[in-house]
Amino acid sequence: MAALRSPPFEFVIASGAIAAGSVLTYDLENTNVEAANYSPFNTLVISNFSGQRLKVTYAGGHFKHIRANSTMVIEQYGIRSISIQNLDALNANDDIIEIIAQREVTAKHVDLARLTGLPLKEVINGVGW
Repeated sequence: MAALRSPPFEFVIASGAIAAGSVLTYDLENTNVEAANYSPFNTLVISNFSGQRLKVTYAGGHFKHIRANSTMVIEQYGIRSISIQNLDALNANDDIIEIIAQREVTAKHVDLARLTGLPLKEVINGVGW
């Protein structure tokens, strides 16, 4: 059974791990045994230290583009895995890509649970939306 909140889990993709134009799928649930107890996640912080632009696909087809040498926060229900595509046609990622996944409870979740009458756990998982 998933807990309501989780500690932050850090995943690092090594320099050179994503070839030019390639996609790497990262299973957040099965990569770390402890992380599986908190899945699905609802917050990702992705730091792209490489000089390549990336496309990150998550939670059933949602996606964001991340510029080179930048950080992006993604808040979405039901994140179990992500796919990262290197949009550079010539070079593999030339530095690490860091992913911090977390399951958080925010005031917004609590308010939605109160207003809808749904259990807080269901609101955090995105059930009923």
